Amino acid sequence: MIRLKELRTRKGLTQAKLAKLLKCSNNTISRYELGEREPSFDTLKELAILFETSTSYLLGETDDSSPPQKENASAIITDAEALRTYFRSKKGRDPTPEEFLRIDDFVETFIKGFDK
Repeated sequence: MIRLKELRTRKGLTQAKLAKLLKCSNNTISRYELGEREPSFDTLKELAILFETSTSYLLGETDDSSPPQKENASAIITDAEALRTYFRSKKGRDPTPEEFLRIDDFVETFIKGFDK
């Protein structure tokens, strides 16, 4: 992925932290950045949300880095019931405690991006 390393470093993330957020290995992140491996569609969507951009920008298909839609991030982040509803719509069930922890890690990194 052409722009992953640039976006990751701009957000202040190490490969290890990004790997933890995506529940993959550091090696996987390295291979994405070197273009040796492509992420799944779901991972690509997670990256686009995390870096507040489009999947097309991540893949180098466009130079427009703006996300396709701007949503009110604070409302989504602070409302646990909205997270449950979203998860149910995608997975058909409530998130497990481990998945909620993953959401917490994602939200923490997302908020830190606004503090810079």
